[in-house]
Amino acid sequence: MYRYYFKKYFLPVLLFAAIVTGLSSCDGEFATVKDPKKWHYSTIKDDMTLDTTYLAEVESDYIYFNIGSRNPGFPTLTLAKDSDGVRAYLTAYSPLDQASNGEFEADDDNKAIIEAKFDNEKALNFTAYVNGSYAQIDSTNYFIYKLKTAKKLTVRARFHIIYPDRVTQSSTPTTGSTPETHTIKKGGTHIDFKYLEFDTDSLVWNH
Repeated sequence: MYRYYFKKYFLPVLLFAAIVTGLSSCDGEFATVKDPKKWHYSTIKDDMTLDTTYLAEVESDYIYFNIGSRNPGFPTLTLAKDSDGVRAYLTAYSPLDQASNGEFEADDDNKAIIEAKFDNEKALNFTAYVNGSYAQIDSTNYFIYKLKTAKKLTVRARFHIIYPDRVTQSSTPTTGSTPETHTIKKGGTHIDFKYLEFDTDSLVWNH
């Protein structure tokens, strides 16, 4: 049971940290990631269980999920193969500020619809299991099949976007007039569509 929750919830966070820091394995060796918008391949070996996880990851452009923050989130598409099978999932973590992570919108069953457009084809709907900033895509084999022949993937998903309070000026003072007044428009969390674009050309995935 521990292994199941580790792989489903904690492993994606560790993998994203590996991309940001350039960590290439769990043995303390570091490598420089030259271009995160190209496919990056890595292998993680668990010395305790002897399991091996094969990964392919690519980033989209950064997005501000917390409008009042200077720290963006970095949406990442990951393919993973381990002893439990093959998974494809999206993450939207901010490495510098957890409050700036992107949170996928989901229903009461933690399910969401992810729209995926491969090159110039008509967008396809994929169901995804959502846990905060993590969305695991169902129909994995078909998704990867489409991915292998596409040069570009565009994903449209709904996120919780945090907006700060805003101060608006309601009148401009002139000589002898009453002072200007300001109104504070309360911010909060709103659900908006965001587009994630991935350069998926030259994917090598034989797992």
